[in-house]
Amino acid sequence: MQFNIIKALFAVSIFSLFINQKSLAQSYCIPTYIAGCGADDGISCFTINGTVLSTGSGCSTGSYEFYGVTSASVSAGQTYDFSIDLINAINDEYVSIWIDADKDGVFSTNELVAQAASPVTKPYIGTLTIPANAIGTVRMRVRVRFEDMAFNPCATYVWGKIIY
Repeated sequence: MQFNIIKALFAVSIFSLFINQKSLAQSYCIPTYIAGCGADDGISCFTINGTVLSTGSGCSTGSYEFYGVTSASVSAGQTYDFSIDLINAINDEYVSIWIDADKDGVFSTNELVAQAASPVTKPYIGTLTIPANAIGTVRMRVRVRFEDMAFNPCATYVWGKIIY
């Protein structure tokens, strides 16, 4: 069974999971938020497969945090539980997660592995399946957005946070 390492990258209203065998110097988009997470729209902790990848992240400058040294062991094609502790789950927060399985430096539409179709509660607990082609270390993005789903991993939104 092939084991993969997942490294998480966090940012306001967006979360990224990082699994990459290529150079870490790939230039992934860095999404922005106009108002950021100042109204408590963001992530304070992300856990996958029982491994805490970020904790106490709160509201960061630019609403983006990259956790490139934190990782969790997972296997391609397998499904895992994850949890996200939100700063404030009263504010109609939505969660979207992408994994750049093909390691091309782009979070493609087909790389969306989890998305809440309605506002989530605190903590938000879900499952995601690691793509079968995710071999080695890959990057994951976790994005939280206020009042609507984040369909684009790179777009500018008003409120939220991104990690990884």
